[in-house]
Amino acid sequence: MNRLRRLSLASRLILATLAVLAVALPLAGLGLAQHFRTNATDSFDRQLEALLNVVVAGLAWDDVEQRLVQERDLGDPRFEQVFSGWYWQISDGGERVLTSRSLWDQRLPVQDAPEVIRQDVAGPRDMPLRVVERDIHLAPLERPLHISVAAPRQSLELELEHFTRLVVLSLAGLGLLVLAALALQVRWGLAPLRRMQVDLARVENGDTERLDTELPAELARLASAMNGVLARDRRLMEHARHAAGNLAHALKTPVSVLTTLADGIEEPRRTRIRDELSRIDAAVRHHLARATAAGDIGLAPRVAVAEVLAPIHDGLKRLAMRRGVELDHNLSGDLRVRMAPRTCRSSSATCWTMPCAGPTAGFASMATKLTMDSGSA
Repeated sequence: MNRLRRLSLASRLILATLAVLAVALPLAGLGLAQHFRTNATDSFDRQLEALLNVVVAGLAWDDVEQRLVQERDLGDPRFEQVFSGWYWQISDGGERVLTSRSLWDQRLPVQDAPEVIRQDVAGPRDMPLRVVERDIHLAPLERPLHISVAAPRQSLELELEHFTRLVVLSLAGLGLLVLAALALQVRWGLAPLRRMQVDLARVENGDTERLDTELPAELARLASAMNGVLARDRRLMEHARHAAGNLAHALKTPVSVLTTLADGIEEPRRTRIRDELSRIDAAVRHHLARATAAGDIGLAPRVAVAEVLAPIHDGLKRLAMRRGVELDHNLSGDLRVRMAPRTCRSSSATCWTMPCAGPTAGFASMATKLTMDSGSA
């Protein structure tokens, strides 16, 4: 169940369509096959009934020889081929029997049929037959004549099998076509979501601050709402940073005053007071650094560390040269970390803020102030 909940939208749409196709296509195939079977059987029966009418039309009584005669040829050579499956028979239920040559010495079953009857029977050599039969009265005979026309059921079954195979192939092709169309539809329909995903990655990497709102109406509203959330979070982070910074700076002056006043207190109380004030000062600096580093660092761009530290290196290198010391570094140009540029509170310099990690995890942050004025180095 949990795996189903984690399925992607594309997988959900495809699975739902597969479920519908798995139910709809077989039902449609069964319906078409049954409808065709009914129509094909009716058409086959009408063909046999037409042959039955031809047999009835050609039937006559020979007064001279006192026997039944068939004066009309059905014009189908299959009725002449022995045991071909195509038969006709005329019988009065007694000795008077007239059959097609194909029936040879076999006989079809006889039953009363005031109206036309269509049924399946087993014929000569147990061949399945489709029979159309009826009773007629022929003068001067007193007993009704039973006339039957039969054809092999295999002819109908072959036609039904051909249609069933055609339906299966057609529905399978339709299913594949629907799936292909669905795949294209899903790809095209979910393209705005993929664009939004790319925009979110760009926001996360710091390449942009907002999501693109040139999207379909539903997603455009979502993107606008997310942009509002991002903007509000940035404002809240900035306000929190300023509030923490203001609080830390406000505490610096009382701490400095208390430190000066402590000088007039005798030992050992002066040492204890100075120790506590040092702890307060360290805590203030620590939380000030955290407030400075907090905020939208996670959304900041990745910048080259060597480029950011270049002004510091140049300034320290000039100071080192005055003391006869040569200063160098081996920072790789490929080293890039997330840093958020901002204007420092105490000067017009540019500050880069980055989170600490690794062995320095005990510190909340590290803030490096880089003056843009090379003369201040």
